[in-house]
Amino acid sequence: MMPGGDVQVNLIVDPGMFSGHDSSSDEEDEYNPYAPDGSVQNSSARTRRKAKRRKRRGIMEGIAMEAAWKAARSELRKMFMIDVGMCLLWVAVFVFVLFGKRCPSGGFNGW
Repeated sequence: MMPGGDVQVNLIVDPGMFSGHDSSSDEEDEYNPYAPDGSVQNSSARTRRKAKRRKRRGIMEGIAMEAAWKAARSELRKMFMIDVGMCLLWVAVFVFVLFGKRCPSGGFNGW
């Protein structure tokens, strides 16, 4: 084997991914021009970060969400089957008109 033929991979990991803490929002504190001293306000950024976090769902809420998902999926299946049926009906009518009996030329005074 040739020397230096090994593969080396450098992996850079954001520590915020593991702690559930967004490190980018710490660096992007808001500047408030209406503040008396024109300072950076950390409290609004902190409040926004807390509002961004999702509340953990309980077991009963998860079961209710699953039931709602199943009902929506069942309704979607029914609508899809109606769509397929209507498409098949449209194709059948198209084929019937295409190969069906034609009106005689010059008949029915243009109607």
